[in-house]
Amino acid sequence: MKCNLDSESKQLTSISFICDNSGAEFLHDLLLADFLLFHRFCDKIYLHVKLYPTYVSDVTREDVDLHVGHLFIQTSRHSELKEFYDRISHYLSAHLIEVVESHFWNTALMFNQMTTCETGLLCYQLFQKDALTFIKGDANYRRVVSCRKWKPSTPLKDVVDYFPTSFVLLRTMKSDAVIGVPEETAVQLDKTDEHWRHNGKRGLIQFFHKNLQKK
Repeated sequence: MKCNLDSESKQLTSISFICDNSGAEFLHDLLLADFLLFHRFCDKIYLHVKLYPTYVSDVTREDVDLHVGHLFIQTSRHSELKEFYDRISHYLSAHLIEVVESHFWNTALMFNQMTTCETGLLCYQLFQKDALTFIKGDANYRRVVSCRKWKPSTPLKDVVDYFPTSFVLLRTMKSDAVIGVPEETAVQLDKTDEHWRHNGKRGLIQFFHKNLQKK
């Protein structure tokens, strides 16, 4: 996934984050964004945030400013944060990190309906240019899989191939919607914990490679 950054390369590689919670979680998003840009795995990061909170913890554009401002305050107490703060500030001012707020994230539409509204279509067009998208949180996971109670062993590609680029799903399991879990694993979990899908005791990380699915 590392992009070609030699002098002859003109194509920029971007990575998107569909953000979830503010606070410590969003600070870790910024740490990952810093890692990807600092080590030149991409040229640009898009942070997709809600126009206003649906849940109280949802990241908005205002939250981005608040988190960066809090980092600045902390640099006087923790000198090791100064370089991190300086890089994040530079990325934002140089538009290497761009905050994209959209009403689509506040709608009830599923992700496979993204192109049916103007705000969703604009997001979809950005994702088409990405090398990778990080999709954060259980609520976004539900929207990826159309908020249905699938058989857990349903292959990921059978449900999510509509998405325009490769992506990583990151969630704490708080709902019954789950796919891509091996059948033997699901059977064992059903025996040991009948509420494993939604009791928040487990997390799930899934990777969908768009190009490999086409072959």
